[in-house]
Amino acid sequence: MYPTHPSAATCAAPPEPTQEVQDAIEARLSEHGWRIDQEWGPCIAYKDYATAVGDREAFVKLTRRSDGMALRGCYLSEGRNVLATIWALFNADASVSDVPHIVDQFVVEADKEVDDSYARRLFLRYGETDRRPGVTP
Repeated sequence: MYPTHPSAATCAAPPEPTQEVQDAIEARLSEHGWRIDQEWGPCIAYKDYATAVGDREAFVKLTRRSDGMALRGCYLSEGRNVLATIWALFNADASVSDVPHIVDQFVVEADKEVDDSYARRLFLRYGETDRRPGVTP
């Protein structure tokens, strides 16, 4: 029989974040203008952005990981997901008090990436009507 290493008990899977943490994430996203939609799964949120080609929708999803949860986004522009490199991690031992800072940072980064996308950038620069000299609306 092989001896059991003293730290073998610490190799167990970490606990999942609590429902209270997930609820706090949803509430914080909602405070930043994201709409929560429980029909699509846990914590999927949507947000509309006005662009030069009309309103476009971004979404985020909270997914379970072996070490906790991850908040990931998607906003397609020019054939790519501009939010592919933006995510927020919530460790298994995350508490409700951790949520505001993590979600706020995620939202700031996501808004910046969306604002830098082509159609959104045009909208922010020129608005709904193209006001460049020589261009007829």
